[in-house]
Amino acid sequence: MPFAPENFQPASAAHSFAREWLPAAQGTGQPQPDFVQPLSTPPVETLAFEQFLRFWRHPVRAWFKQRLGVNFWLEENELPDSEPFALDSLEGYQINAQLLNALVTGEDTDRLYAHHRAAGNLPYGAFGELFWQAQREEMQEVAAEVITQRSEGESREINLALAGVTLTGWLTQVQSDGLLRWRPGVLNINDGLLLWLEHLVYCALGGDGKSRMFGRQHSYWCFPAVPPDEATDALARYMQGYLQGMREPLMLLTKSGGAWLNACFDKKNHQFMTDEATQLKARNALLAAWVGGYQQEGEGSDPYLQR
Repeated sequence: MPFAPENFQPASAAHSFAREWLPAAQGTGQPQPDFVQPLSTPPVETLAFEQFLRFWRHPVRAWFKQRLGVNFWLEENELPDSEPFALDSLEGYQINAQLLNALVTGEDTDRLYAHHRAAGNLPYGAFGELFWQAQREEMQEVAAEVITQRSEGESREINLALAGVTLTGWLTQVQSDGLLRWRPGVLNINDGLLLWLEHLVYCALGGDGKSRMFGRQHSYWCFPAVPPDEATDALARYMQGYLQGMREPLMLLTKSGGAWLNACFDKKNHQFMTDEATQLKARNALLAAWVGGYQQEGEGSDPYLQR
């Protein structure tokens, strides 16, 4: 070994004059620091609420984009070989979002259909009409639930001091009885987290109503009012999480973790189960959400999480 102590002894048969190995031979060497090190905390005095929500929507992606300036999104420039008879998930979500908003606000959905038809955003021929009819029926169910609870809303200015950072911006569509939100998909843990953050801001500003979100298949999130001081303390912890997530990737696996939580929670008794059988079931649910399956992409395929 080049750093063996006998290599540096006068009476040794083999002598070493490698200065870089002498500290190790004397036992005074210092180990090299790990190659992967957290970044320094960026100087943040104010933070826009939209950016705060964008971070918690996908903390690892936010770290890559904001701290490293890296984007793993790939644009497909090749034209398809055949006419599209179905939309991908992103295109379908965007169209459904516009359709749902039109149904909630009472706009003319026929005009919206004509617009997307003329723009070539719908599947070819009769498939486009069938697609639109099916989506309109599903979105109408969500809109019906939203309309029964919708009233006039206002915007409230945000100016909250949290963990040394001032959170600024506007909380939009604040009704007299709280917040009302809706999504064109089946609600998941990530939707609940973002609504919870909005709800905490609403309560920290003095709101005493509840926050609700409606989605497809009668999925639903609802949070009751929280005292302002408790809401502010909770937001401060989320701000600390944001600062930590700007130093190093914050592995918040909402899809896999949400599958685990759903498997652990007994909806009938409203209890969190910790027995061995439930935990085994929850572990399998987590792995299934991470790996994915037939026609279902797993969270592990996310290019930001793969890094």
